[in-house]
Amino acid sequence: MSRARCPSCSRWLHLPQAAQGKSVQCPICQQVFTAPEFSEESVSPPPRLPVPEPSQPWRPSASSAPELEATLEFRPPRDTSHRSPVSRSLGSLANWVFGLALVSFLWNATCGCGGLFSLGGLLPEAQEFLILLAFLLYFVPLVVYLIVMITSHTLSSSTSNRGPFRFGLALVQFEYLFGSVRLVMMLKNVLERGEPEILFYLNAVSLALSIGLLISSTLAWRQLGRETSTTDARRNDPEED
Repeated sequence: MSRARCPSCSRWLHLPQAAQGKSVQCPICQQVFTAPEFSEESVSPPPRLPVPEPSQPWRPSASSAPELEATLEFRPPRDTSHRSPVSRSLGSLANWVFGLALVSFLWNATCGCGGLFSLGGLLPEAQEFLILLAFLLYFVPLVVYLIVMITSHTLSSSTSNRGPFRFGLALVQFEYLFGSVRLVMMLKNVLERGEPEILFYLNAVSLALSIGLLISSTLAWRQLGRETSTTDARRNDPEED
């Protein structure tokens, strides 16, 4: 077989060897033309390009695209020795601090603020100072209780948050000031009226919550110090390694 181009439609036609030099008709455009004589070089089919086997995936050669080498970086494990687990006793104390701070926050934000009206009997002439003192005694404890709740909750959820919890326990020491003011107002109410009134009982509840929060925070502070010293001793002990 040989190939010849039709002079009318320029289509390539496959012709037998016997059609050389004879008139042939194009089956597409019906044009009649004389088939040229073919040499051996023109009759031989064009060489085929190498085709990779279907089972082998195609990969770019070194000249077309550089090979990418995957490098794995070795990272040493993180040091988690400072994240020793919280003991059950410290976790229970943190929950107590959280619960008392929550109750104190809700109480002083609602009914407990009514006990601040007893400030009017302490210094009746210094009205501006009493307003400022009442403002501080209302908002500052709420901020302290909120911070204590957050820090105690972080200790129970993550063992590495002992620093914030220690900061929250330090803020609880303001309860000495708040409780002292409540106690003075209670004594003033009893001495003037001769018998307890409703403001006396409001301040008594606030004072009881302050005492409970102080006791639980003190116990938590001591337990936290003991566990921290034990953890540091284990970390610095060469026999542990």
